[in-house]
Amino acid sequence: MTRARSCRAMISVEFAIVASVLIPITSAIIELGLLLWTLTAMQSVASLAARCGAISSPLCSSSGGTTVPAYAVTLATNWTMTGMISSGNVTVGSSTTCNNASGAFETVTITVPVWSRVVLRPFLPDTLNVSACYPT
Repeated sequence: MTRARSCRAMISVEFAIVASVLIPITSAIIELGLLLWTLTAMQSVASLAARCGAISSPLCSSSGGTTVPAYAVTLATNWTMTGMISSGNVTVGSSTTCNNASGAFETVTITVPVWSRVVLRPFLPDTLNVSACYPT
């Protein structure tokens, strides 16, 4: 029995050593994936909202009862978690340049607080900023 007991103790110690490294690494990978997913979704929302505003679509025109920020919030709610952004997180403007191109552009900037900062807290910013532009 002494040999079996010492074998179990050795396995427990090995598991504790491996788990103390493996669990934080796995959590960091999951957290990084959530961050990239959020960043990609918000970039898509900004692009579609800029396009909607630039072409004066009824989906985001002020005469239709909704605006570009409200349209962006609706898209973000459909693609991410409810309450991820509000209209206050969306800034709509005009620009004469976009990605080294000249002309008239509708710009949309979205600022999103980073909500998954458990393991990677020291390495992540407090907010994510994405922007997009579309020619008018």
